[in-house]
Amino acid sequence: MDNTLLLIFLALLGGAGLGINRAFLGRLGVDIGAAGASLVNHIGGAIFILLILILTHGRIDLKLFTDAPAYAYIGGAIGALFVLIISWVISRAGIMKTTVLLISGQMLLGTALDFFLGRLVSFKVAAIGLLLILAGVIIGEYQKNKSPN
Repeated sequence: MDNTLLLIFLALLGGAGLGINRAFLGRLGVDIGAAGASLVNHIGGAIFILLILILTHGRIDLKLFTDAPAYAYIGGAIGALFVLIISWVISRAGIMKTTVLLISGQMLLGTALDFFLGRLVSFKVAAIGLLLILAGVIIGEYQKNKSPN
C-alpha cells in the first residue's frame, strides 16, 4: 500500500475512533459529570498506553517524567481540559453538532496559524472552506429548529 494511502486510512480510522470516544464521553459526562468523565478517560488511556509499552517492551523509565519538557505537561493539561469540555458539550449539544463545531474550531485555528506563519497557500480557498463549515452548522441548526419533533 502506498504510504499516502496508509496515512489517509490511519487518519480516517483515528477520526472514527474519536467519534466513538466522543459518544462514550457524552454518556459518561451525563452519568458522572464532565470532570469525572475526563478523569476516567485519561486514566483508561494511561493504562492502555502502559500495557502497550509493556507488551512491546517499550521504554518505561521514571526519567521519562523528570526529563520531559514543561510543554509536554502543558499539552497534557490542555488535552484533559479538551476532554472535559467535550464531555460537557456533547451531553447538551449532541455528538454530531459537537464534532462539527470542534472541527470548525480546529480549522479556524489551523488556518490562522498557517496564515501568521506564512504557510497558507490560498487565503481565499481557506476562507471559503471555513465559510462552508459555518454554513453547514447554521443549516443543521435551522433544520433542527424547523423540524416538528
